[in-house]
Amino acid sequence: MLQLIDTHCHLNMADFDDDRKDVIDRASAAGVEFILDIGTDIVSSRKATCLSKDNPSVFSAVGVHPHEASKVSESDLGAIESLLDDPKAVALGEIGLDYHYQFSPRDVQKSLFRKQIDIGILRGKPLIIHVREAMSDALRILRETECSQFRGVFHCFAGSAEDVPPLLEMGFYISFTGVVTFKNFSKHDAVASVPLNRLLLETDAPYMTPVPLRGKRNEPSMLIHTAKRLAETCGVPLETLVSQTTANAKALFGLG
Repeated sequence: MLQLIDTHCHLNMADFDDDRKDVIDRASAAGVEFILDIGTDIVSSRKATCLSKDNPSVFSAVGVHPHEASKVSESDLGAIESLLDDPKAVALGEIGLDYHYQFSPRDVQKSLFRKQIDIGILRGKPLIIHVREAMSDALRILRETECSQFRGVFHCFAGSAEDVPPLLEMGFYISFTGVVTFKNFSKHDAVASVPLNRLLLETDAPYMTPVPLRGKRNEPSMLIHTAKRLAETCGVPLETLVSQTTANAKALFGLG
């Protein structure tokens, strides 16, 4: 059986409260070797950490999403740092900028993004970055950071093919969700421009359910549908894509 890794999932969300163990079991039966459960604020980061302790196949990432930027205090950032002490907390995220909804002012988002980048670098943790309609500002902030090479991933990538080279030069991986299976997905050139050794798979569950399962709650067991579409777009056998993305995830996050 192919061994996949879901590098971005929100198992800590209430959507999974009724059947979380079953979701994890289904993922394992579908060949998902590891799941990275992502925090978006202090509460969800703590839940992700606890969930990883109770499930051998689950690891956690802790951080504050840009939507929550205006609610964050210095003590909250201290709490995130403390959560990074957990041995199964393998990344800082998700962090970044989101100008689509702007639930928090842009300046506040940018300030928090800078602070969390610094925490990740200081603690030696990969960064899981969310960017929506804010690529130019995200690149500017990263270039201003005193770091020659980053460890991390731009998750649920929504940029263009032209955005890929600078991210690769900085050291980032790039991941895609079930969006690549949608009929209206138009950025196949962006997918094809990412070399296999810098590509990751993710569900972003419970969101982004892939075709042919649209309308259902997304979960890690559905990751294979995204993998199949990415293999088609990249022009490689499914086995090749899965093997390489699994190796990439293990290398980036120290899994296995």
